[in-house]
Amino acid sequence: MKKLKYAILVGIIFYFLYSCLRALTIGGPSMSPTLLWNDFVISNQVAYDFRFPFTNSVLYKHSDPNRGDVVVYFDNNKNSLAVKRVIGLPGDKIEIKGNQIFVNEVSIKQKKLERNLFDGIPPENGIGELVLQEELDGKKYLVTFSSDLSELSTINLVEVTSAHYFILGDHRYNSADSRYIGLISRNQIKGRIIYGLREYNL
Repeated sequence: MKKLKYAILVGIIFYFLYSCLRALTIGGPSMSPTLLWNDFVISNQVAYDFRFPFTNSVLYKHSDPNRGDVVVYFDNNKNSLAVKRVIGLPGDKIEIKGNQIFVNEVSIKQKKLERNLFDGIPPENGIGELVLQEELDGKKYLVTFSSDLSELSTINLVEVTSAHYFILGDHRYNSADSRYIGLISRNQIKGRIIYGLREYNL
């Protein structure tokens, strides 16, 4: 009887961990310097939805992503999970001019940081010449890009449609995000990163 109770308890714990949390390893530089290559992160799989156990079938949507959230989503082009930052919500108007992002015609706050503070980051993460702190809806995070303007540094006005989101990588010159793949749907979003986001003593 005790063995049965123990097995049930283990099963409940396993179900909880599998359903609520997911461990991931970052496989590229698109979120540098917030997340580096091979960083270990944990996603809260019930941050927005409750799903039927061991499936992707949503039982109940209890909240939606916020601006600044770092989300796990299913990348249809790569047929795999990916991680990016939510910049635009349904109904938002997004525009980028010379690496300055405008949300509903209001620019995201940017503060330039000393580049040498990040010299210790392994080169495979491709930290650019510039590292800035951005602040979006009270959330502060770091982004990087090069000083030269590229095709990624400016985009025309994008209106975020219903049940869709505009996402960007924190490495603005090395990220296959909404500037390339377009908006992602609400159904593609699987969770929110709650552990592993790097913080720097600046």
